[in-house]
Amino acid sequence: MMDRTINIILLSIALAAAGFVGAGFGGGSPQAQAQKIAYVDVSRVLSTHRGLAAEQEELELSARDSQTILDGRREELEKLRAELMVYSRGSKEYVAKEFEIERKKLEFELQGRQMQYELDQRKADALLKACTEIEKALIRYSKEFGIDVILSAPFSVSKVRTNDPNDILKWLSDVDVVWADDALDITEVVITIVNGS
Repeated sequence: MMDRTINIILLSIALAAAGFVGAGFGGGSPQAQAQKIAYVDVSRVLSTHRGLAAEQEELELSARDSQTILDGRREELEKLRAELMVYSRGSKEYVAKEFEIERKKLEFELQGRQMQYELDQRKADALLKACTEIEKALIRYSKEFGIDVILSAPFSVSKVRTNDPNDILKWLSDVDVVWADDALDITEVVITIVNGS
């Protein structure tokens, strides 16, 4: 009997903490009872974002151009290394050529790092811009339709694309909503708003 009483008390505390006691039994405020909730699959909105897709295509072209430049620098280094073999080890010409190779190698590495940094920065800027547009679309939709809370899309086992148990556990720990009715899904509307169609 004592265990049952303790369980009832603990359950009541848990329900009260979750806000169910007041809202569920008529004791809550009208605002708590009238909250409208929706959810959106942000990763799907991002994957269909036209502006982001166009920027990613440009970035891929830039990455290819950068790779072509770096390949040219790599060939130049290989040519210098081949020229080094002509000279006797320790000779004045050998040392000078070796110094030139080291200098070119350092320039090559710095140029590669700089190009990668610039590409990464452009990727981050494009993603931030897309996320800002999505946020504006969510705010616009929530104000238009009186939505109080917009959550991240709920968990779906069909979205798990790995057999690694650690990846699955990490993915599960990142999930904010375990289940929600499909009627609350506003993803398609947000995609339409963001893409302006």
